[in-house]
Amino acid sequence: MKIFFKSLSNRALLLSLFSIIVCISCNQAKNEWKISGTIENYAYKPIYISVRGQIDSTITDMQGNFEFVKTNQYSDFVRISPSTSLTSVLQLFADSVCEIQVHITDTAHMQQAVIYNSPESVLLQDLYAWHNTNKESFDSTVRVFKQEREYTNNHDSLRIVYISKLDQLYSNHLAFLKTFIAENMHSPIATTASFMSFDTIRYMPVLLREKENIDIYKAILKNLTHTYGTIPFVELYARSVRAIEMSLEYDDAAY
Repeated sequence: MKIFFKSLSNRALLLSLFSIIVCISCNQAKNEWKISGTIENYAYKPIYISVRGQIDSTITDMQGNFEFVKTNQYSDFVRISPSTSLTSVLQLFADSVCEIQVHITDTAHMQQAVIYNSPESVLLQDLYAWHNTNKESFDSTVRVFKQEREYTNNHDSLRIVYISKLDQLYSNHLAFLKTFIAENMHSPIATTASFMSFDTIRYMPVLLREKENIDIYKAILKNLTHTYGTIPFVELYARSVRAIEMSLEYDDAAY
């Protein structure tokens, strides 16, 4: 009987140790993410990855394949580029529980890559595509204004017309971002959209716009903290939200 109970105790101990090992392995897996892919016509060349300002690199093989594996790394936004200058980049959100795969056809247009196994990265890709198109519309409007200004003496009237056009573009810009954020409130990509709205706000009545949006930013922060905890990209967003709050409090006190 003693031998029987001793055997049970040993089994229980082994099971406990096994459970601990499994838990440790799970935790390690959660802190590892992998990004792999292929770049067409890009054999034996460097490819760089930037994570929160830290740049790492690898060399593609004969088929243009590459792989980045990061251990003890939180979920975060990353950038992949063929150069350290990061002039052409592929923006991704690397989650700590999945492997992202990409297929890049043109290093001059990295953001047009095909992305697999990462819905958040695809959402981020779509957001940047929209944002770049919208920015081009704004830049094009400014260019036309400058061209027409050279052929008219009535600059004031021309300026009024184009300011109206730009205001409409930015109103549409803000409307899209608000809808995007509302539909993706629980996604980390909502932080990117809200930073884009900060850029837009600079061309609009600042206090009014930020007062309208501050509760939305707080809601995004609450959702991200619940899902990811206080990891670096969440902490960065928290500091940004707090900075806006403090500026609004300062402006209110000034009045």
